[in-house]
Amino acid sequence: MGEYYRWLAVMEGMIKEDELTLRKLVLWSYEPFEKLKWMAIVLEAVKPFKGCQIISIINSYRPQGSNSIN
Repeated sequence: MGEYYRWLAVMEGMIKEDELTLRKLVLWSYEPFEKLKWMAIVLEAVKPFKGCQIISIINSYRPQGSNSIN
C-alpha cells in the first residue's frame, strides 16, 4: 500500500509541474498494474480453498529459477 501512495505522490507532483505525458503515465503505471493483475490471479485461485491449502497454492505462484527472468 505504501508503494501505491508513493506512486500517487509522484504522479501528483508531475501533474503540478506539468511534466506528465501519456507515455510517462503508461511507463510509470506498468509495474503496479502487473502486481495488481497477479494479485487478482492468485486471489481467484485460492477463492474456493481454506487453511493450509491456500498457503500451498500461493507457494506455487512464487517465482522460480533465475532472478533475471522473474
